[in-house]
Amino acid sequence: MTQAAVQNSPTGLTPITPDDPRAYTVSPMALPHATQLAMIEQTLRAAAASGWHRVGVFPAGRHSHRLTPDLFSRCGVTLSAFLDDTRRGSLHDVPVLRPEGRGLLDAVLISSDSAERAFAAQAATWASGTPILRPYQTLENPGFADFQRRRAQELARLRLESPTRLNLGCGHNPLAGWTNIDGGDGLWYEAPSHPDVIALDVFEALAAIPDGSCDFVYSEHFYEHFSLADGFQMACEWARVLKPGGVVRVVTPDLTREARMYLGEQLPTDAATYMTHKRRWLGERRAQESRRFLTPAMLLNFGMRLDGHQFVYDFETLRAQLQAAGFEAVTRERFGASSRPELHGIDRHRGGDTGGVWAEEIQLVVEAVRER
Repeated sequence: MTQAAVQNSPTGLTPITPDDPRAYTVSPMALPHATQLAMIEQTLRAAAASGWHRVGVFPAGRHSHRLTPDLFSRCGVTLSAFLDDTRRGSLHDVPVLRPEGRGLLDAVLISSDSAERAFAAQAATWASGTPILRPYQTLENPGFADFQRRRAQELARLRLESPTRLNLGCGHNPLAGWTNIDGGDGLWYEAPSHPDVIALDVFEALAAIPDGSCDFVYSEHFYEHFSLADGFQMACEWARVLKPGGVVRVVTPDLTREARMYLGEQLPTDAATYMTHKRRWLGERRAQESRRFLTPAMLLNFGMRLDGHQFVYDFETLRAQLQAAGFEAVTRERFGASSRPELHGIDRHRGGDTGGVWAEEIQLVVEAVRER
């Protein structure tokens, strides 16, 4: 799972790159302009102390306009050239050269507050050992490199499996014979440390799967952790990776039944058992707010936001969402049951000790077929 769906883009569809904000403890873009210039000056003075006096700047983009020759000279170095793969001419009367025409530069300063890591990696391919100066490197998140390494390993695992059955947001309930994916959301849930679970953001995992390659997609108590818009984008991704005639099964809380329980029109079990369950799953999580009492309105509100819920569906809305994404034959099913053998008996979210079998009756279970 991810809601960091996430931190770099609302849906997580953008692949994580070296300039991802999570690469830094504080994003350089969040720094005041004066602070940025002070960090650049500090980097240039350190270059002068190391004997690197002829400095080039890469690339010659909008950030480079603030880097004037006098800034360099007061730090004890010379701005000798701007380096860029596409731009030509000059900037501040300093020539703009191709990187391979950098001449006898002592060092190359990266000029960017948003993609410094990415530009530094690019520069390293042609710098031939020339030192790369990164003003914002002191802000780097020390764990980001390990994160990138683990992510690459998980993507390699996913591609090696060539999945045909996807279990998305599986938590600690991986299914045998399925490709189980859960990257955690960074707030409520950590990625499960289970050998049968691939720890990836769901959108990133889906983006790595070819069109029309899967037979089944399964999502149990996961879809409600995304906004309505992100949920639609995910449903479109399901339709993309499924073969024509492939099937998605979604298990999620049922808004209609939650509303009926709030109104007292429908309780799935006796009131005492129901309240014990709600106090366990909601009261304990919201102890500060419910220490004195727990009213039906509080139960409804807490339940709508339980553990990061963002949108709770009724059948009509979920059916419309799936149809708009490219599915047909959207049917309501019973918990744990399916006419399709591959989907029968795979549901696991039974409500725990206080939910018993009655919790199965208040869940919304839907299957839909990818349009042929």
